[in-house]
Amino acid sequence: MQKGAKVKANEVSFVALINTCADLGAFSQGIWAHCYVVKNNMKLNRFVVTSLIDLYVNCGFLEFARQVFDELPKKDVFCYNAMIRGFAAHVYGHRALDLFENMVSEGLTLDDVTMVVVMCACSHVGVVDNGRELFYSMRVKYGLESKVEHYGCLVDLLGRAGRISEAMEVLHTMPMKPNTVIWRSLLGATRIHGNLDIANVALDHLVELEPETSGNYVLLSNIYANGEV
Repeated sequence: MQKGAKVKANEVSFVALINTCADLGAFSQGIWAHCYVVKNNMKLNRFVVTSLIDLYVNCGFLEFARQVFDELPKKDVFCYNAMIRGFAAHVYGHRALDLFENMVSEGLTLDDVTMVVVMCACSHVGVVDNGRELFYSMRVKYGLESKVEHYGCLVDLLGRAGRISEAMEVLHTMPMKPNTVIWRSLLGATRIHGNLDIANVALDHLVELEPETSGNYVLLSNIYANGEV
């Protein structure tokens, strides 16, 4: 397209290009794409901005992401989700929660991704009760059904705080079957905070769900070798 093709690049082209750069962590190419958009007076709409936020977050340039976010006059749920995810991923949980409050005050309709990224932020800064309350208010307050990802966030939140038994109770009350991600999260918490009985249960479920995955057997062997169970 740059070498004289009859089809001219537009905002949609650059959303695809910037998303690719974000996935690859290709910072220099992403910067080039951003500069090209600005230099050629293309519209920095919410789709382009969301892509740029993901790019800068994935490359570790959080303030660049925030600058692009702030410059967009009308933001949607996707822009907010991307920026909140960035703060949560880089352990700026309180900034993520502040942004979530702004999002709610603007009257935007939250979605499943919003709940995941905000609960991750709660987990990283240790505001357990806030994250727990958010989870249990999803249906009533925001009209959202809890999915396996949300249960996983809740288990991680409780596990990081050392509330292992409460995390185990969450697994027992889930309307769907816990996946390997959730069991590994619980196992990690038991190894940090110490609950040998639940560690055994988590290991048993991992082996049951992935009988051909050698990593589970290695993990089990290492725990026994280290005298952890």
